[in-house]
Amino acid sequence: MKNFKLNLFLSIFIFAFTLQSVNVFADDIKISNFPVIAGGAGAVMDFDSGAVLWSKDGDSQRTIASMTKVLAIAVAFDEIKAGNLNMDDKVVISANAAAISNNPMWSGHESFKTGEIQTVRDLLNNAVVFSGNASIVAIGEHISGSTAEFATKMNALAEKIGMNGYFVDPAGMSENNTTTAKSMLKLGKYIYENYENEIKSMTMLSSVYVHGILKKSTNMLLNNGYSGIEGLKTGTYSSYNANFIGVAKRGDKRLIAVTINTPTANRFSDITSMFEFGWKNDFNQYWKNDSRLTETQISSDKKNPLNGDKFKITLMNKKLKNINNFTGKVRWFINGEPYLANSIRDMNYSNLGQIEVSKNDDEPMRITAQLWFGNEMYDSYSMIFQDGSNEAQNDMAETVTDNVDLYENPIK
Repeated sequence: MKNFKLNLFLSIFIFAFTLQSVNVFADDIKISNFPVIAGGAGAVMDFDSGAVLWSKDGDSQRTIASMTKVLAIAVAFDEIKAGNLNMDDKVVISANAAAISNNPMWSGHESFKTGEIQTVRDLLNNAVVFSGNASIVAIGEHISGSTAEFATKMNALAEKIGMNGYFVDPAGMSENNTTTAKSMLKLGKYIYENYENEIKSMTMLSSVYVHGILKKSTNMLLNNGYSGIEGLKTGTYSSYNANFIGVAKRGDKRLIAVTINTPTANRFSDITSMFEFGWKNDFNQYWKNDSRLTETQISSDKKNPLNGDKFKITLMNKKLKNINNFTGKVRWFINGEPYLANSIRDMNYSNLGQIEVSKNDDEPMRITAQLWFGNEMYDSYSMIFQDGSNEAQNDMAETVTDNVDLYENPIK
């Protein structure tokens, strides 16, 4: 009898252990394989949604050395887009830039001479590939007349992107260039979202020539063939204070990761640890199964906007406040047509997405927010605003429930 009870107990225990091991609960998706990094700060972002999947001291101000160049390059791309600069423009190397290029203290790679002519394209390639300080200084002087004036443009763009930091020179030579890990992710998203082809034409170069001398990329993930690597930029003050922001894409998933104030020997392993965390976890599937999504609502800050009024529409979920790794992405439509203006996401205020629109006529206006995970739509939410004339002031906006197949084709 004792042997029977013992065998029965062991059978039940083994069965229960087996259930736990194979995770028979189909909806019980767990996040695992969390990163371990040596850096003082770090973070990894899902590019498509902008969700910060994981961070370590991600909001602390840190010196970032040559990662500062990413912001300077973004300013240069904006200038090209505005028609103020061209990749083939000729840049005259100043005495200041020439001195920096020949000073070993500043990794004098280029060995420029005062008055030498270089193209914008070559200087940007130098800055990205081997972190040429003089090259990006020359770009800043060419655009703004001085690096101090160029830093003003850098800070303006940083504010526009939503970065938390301050910048004093384009090369990152001063330790007064500071920002946060999460801010660097926003910068990486901005430059790849707006200038993917331009930046990848530089970040995917394994080497360049300057005055006939081969200069290899400082990105060892590129040099060593890490799967999916697309960029981006190293930064170094010393062997124990190094940085790297990396971008990689596998299939439809692109990740951005950054490590700050880490030993030189660890900066690339820090990034791969965060990348592997992003690759191995299906955050979209994880969130699609979350019951809190049923609390998602659409709202307006004006119930009955009149013609000419600007107003904000928000897709929000109070249950998801401060949940930074939420990977849902909001796509907007007005009267069935895609609305491509920037959708503001702020999980601190439970905002999954927010847009500002204008009512321009007396016709009914239907505003729709679709919540997507990857290439699959989860649900659709709409508000209908009736006649916007003064005579219709007492009419109320109507919130309607959409069918999930309201718009069948994904907008990519």
